[in-house]
Amino acid sequence: MTEQERSKLTLLGQVTNLRHKIESFSKFGANWDEEGAQAIPQTAIRSALRVVEHIAIVLQRKNTLSAPTVLPFPDGSIVFKWIHGSKELNITVEVNNVIAQHWQPLNAYHSLGLWSISVDDTSEQVEWVLT
Repeated sequence: MTEQERSKLTLLGQVTNLRHKIESFSKFGANWDEEGAQAIPQTAIRSALRVVEHIAIVLQRKNTLSAPTVLPFPDGSIVFKWIHGSKELNITVEVNNVIAQHWQPLNAYHSLGLWSISVDDTSEQVEWVLT
C-alpha cells in the first residue's frame, strides 16, 4: 500500500468516526446529562452530518489529517471544535442555525468574529482553520 493510499484510508477513518459520533447523539434523550439537557434534535444531527461532508471535501483537497472534536451540548446543539496551529474554529450546529467563531492566537481574550452561516459555507470556515 502506498503512502497516499494509507493517507486516504486514515482520512476516511476520521470522517467515518465523526459521522458515527454524531449519529450516536440521536440516542440522547431528554436529560441525557442528568442535569436537564435537551434531546439532540434530528434536524441538528442531519445538519451536522452535512457539515462533516464539507469537512471531508476540504480535508481531501488539502490532503491533511487534522480533524475537529465533536460534542453534544445541553441546549441540543452540536459543536465542532478544531484547533490547528495557532487557530481555533468552533462551529455550532443548532436546530435552524449554524454559527462559526474564530480565535487566533489560541490564548486570545476575544474571538476574531462570530458569524451565522449556512451549512454550505462550512468549507470556507475549514479552509480558514487549515491555512
